[in-house]
Amino acid sequence: GLLLLTGLLISAGRSLYRTMELFQRTIIFTGLPLILVLTAWLTTKADWIELGWGLIGRGDGYWFFPEGLALAAFLGAFAFAGAGGNLNLAQSYYIREKGLGMGRYMDKITSIFRGGGQAAHLEGKTFAQTAHNRRRWRQWWRLVNLEHFLVFWLLGFITIVVLAILAKVTVFGQGLEQGLSFLFVEGTVIGQRTTPFLGTLFLLVAALMLFSTQVGVLESASRIISENVLLMFYRPGQRRQVNASLWFYAALWGQISLGIVILLLGFQEPRFLLTLTAVLNAAAMMTAFPLLYWLNTRRLKPEYQPGTFRKLAMATAFGFFVFFLVITLRNFQV
Repeated sequence: GLLLLTGLLISAGRSLYRTMELFQRTIIFTGLPLILVLTAWLTTKADWIELGWGLIGRGDGYWFFPEGLALAAFLGAFAFAGAGGNLNLAQSYYIREKGLGMGRYMDKITSIFRGGGQAAHLEGKTFAQTAHNRRRWRQWWRLVNLEHFLVFWLLGFITIVVLAILAKVTVFGQGLEQGLSFLFVEGTVIGQRTTPFLGTLFLLVAALMLFSTQVGVLESASRIISENVLLMFYRPGQRRQVNASLWFYAALWGQISLGIVILLLGFQEPRFLLTLTAVLNAAAMMTAFPLLYWLNTRRLKPEYQPGTFRKLAMATAFGFFVFFLVITLRNFQV
């Protein structure tokens, strides 16, 4: 049901980006204030001090890695941040569809109900190498980085921190089973310490946040898949009718159909599905980093190439995902 709802939501509206922006913005501006209020209500100064120590790696009697935690489980949780990595790969699509800078001249993905394609070069366009254009490019690049920092890093960090400390003060130490059972207990505890209405409202907001993650991952993955399929049959310099919207929605509903088939076949064991998802996600990111490095260092002019820090970050991330895949596959049991 949720898979079908996701497909219908993404398929609605005249512009894909505007639909996603409205949906995500609504959840953020309605859900995050509630989480902040509940966190301020239920936490104490001691909780925030403990959080501060935790952010630098100090736990209750350990540093960085708690005793008894399996390495594979820890790496799996860490690799799930790769969902953010995949969303990072789709960041350029959002900049393009906003019309920022060079994105103004690129095609947009429209609704599935609007037919027709446009003649376009899929590899994009370049600009004359003048001092004025380079200065404008640097201004555009700073704007892109600032937006990414504020929306992805800062907002993401704040959300993770407040949700973590809220869970700590409500359900930590109750011996809950793995899965989402802690979320229902957390809502119950919040209702007991505040009002039943706020407990129910918290559960609704949490469900919408989880749903928005599913929507975002499916949407970004469909963008990546559809563009790569188009590029497989495209030759540089070729000019042809390309209906990017049609291919996007084919990729979207193809993923949804595959998910439905997997569930109907009985593959509903959470541990297996979570492990498989983490492995596939890690494999995708492991492949992406060398390709990004090659593209940025071989196809871009020196003044537009990434600096040493970004290159080291890509190399480190690549090494981590290789290590994670090896450890997980060695310990994986169905």
